[in-house]
Amino acid sequence: MPSHFYFQIVHEDLPKRRMQSRALHAMAALLILVYGIQYLLKPQVDWWQLLAIIPPAFLLLWLIVFKRKMFDEPATNRIFRILEMGFLAMGSMHFMQKNVWIPAIFYLFFCVILILILKLESRIFSPQYLDFEDKRIVIDFPLKTSCITWDKLERITLKNHYLTFHLKNGKYREFRIKDQFLPEERSTFDHMCKHRIGLTTNSH
Repeated sequence: MPSHFYFQIVHEDLPKRRMQSRALHAMAALLILVYGIQYLLKPQVDWWQLLAIIPPAFLLLWLIVFKRKMFDEPATNRIFRILEMGFLAMGSMHFMQKNVWIPAIFYLFFCVILILILKLESRIFSPQYLDFEDKRIVIDFPLKTSCITWDKLERITLKNHYLTFHLKNGKYREFRIKDQFLPEERSTFDHMCKHRIGLTTNSH
């Protein structure tokens, strides 16, 4: 009998999280655009700096509007976040050199926020699983990893793409999953769960 099963979790709020992520990309692009326009205010325009800053900002805005599915890929989203942080850090230094401290602090603050967001997004947008191990079930959440030991379970049900853990304390935890089991695989999974729950019950 197989001793290891895992299911990919389907987070129903993921589209909302992706929309919020793209909104942050758009905000970063607008701030980069504002930073680039500062070079137009100089008596002698630095064209090379304008060309290095403003076109990437417009390109990012265009991608957010017309190619937003690109940002669903964790690696692509990560690359754009890193580029945005680089431009924002440059913008902060630019305003510091001009002794314009409020924009300088704001750009630096937003850059730090994006560093934290990048760490969270790397986990949120990566596949997350329910992993059935010998002694416990490991559960990936967007911000942390949790687990349930077999001795806390009364039964497990899998129905209509929902996996439900019925706990001995009367509570339950339910997860929407990608259920791609064949009938014989589901039977094996059900038998494995009952067997492991039975072992912990008998041991008491």
